[in-house]
Amino acid sequence: MDSKLLRMEKKINEKNEKLNKLDKLEEMNNQLVSFAQSFNSLNTSVEQNKKSIEEVNKKLDLSSQYAKRNSLRFYGFDENDDDIVQVVVDFISNILKVPCTIQDIDCAFRIGKSVKNDGKPRSVLINFVNNWKRSQVFAAKKNLKKSGTNIVIFEDLTKGRYEALLAAKEKYGRDKAWSAGGKIFVLHDGRKCLYNFDESA
Repeated sequence: MDSKLLRMEKKINEKNEKLNKLDKLEEMNNQLVSFAQSFNSLNTSVEQNKKSIEEVNKKLDLSSQYAKRNSLRFYGFDENDDDIVQVVVDFISNILKVPCTIQDIDCAFRIGKSVKNDGKPRSVLINFVNNWKRSQVFAAKKNLKKSGTNIVIFEDLTKGRYEALLAAKEKYGRDKAWSAGGKIFVLHDGRKCLYNFDESA
């Protein structure tokens, strides 16, 4: 009789141990489920924050580009003691054949630190008094090819748009990517297409 009781007690203890293990496994499973839910919630929050940051960055880029709407960048003017404003006015009038006076220029200055004896002059940022004159000058850059000058003209783009332009030139060809009005365009399959900034990422 005692031996039967001992066996029964042993079985009961074994079952209790199994039940305890099952309880622990269930508790661990519940913890894992809770962790997974917390992780998914955190991941969703991160994605939402990422989208919000992207939207803010897009708005900042748009605002920055709008602030540059009256500006152009000229590359190739020698660095000397000449009045750069007068040099630019003469170039626009005589080479680009666009009527221009000093009164059309709001400001003009070199971009970057002066590096002597490297043979590469810094670019010149020209800010016109209005977008109309700036657009006239930019449209006339087609006259550069037949002028024999080494001066080139680009829109004043934000860092993101400039990098997108370089990426588009790399992907589609130097002569098949350009900017206009702060937007990047490419010639693809014979058609003019707007280049998506995300393509450069």
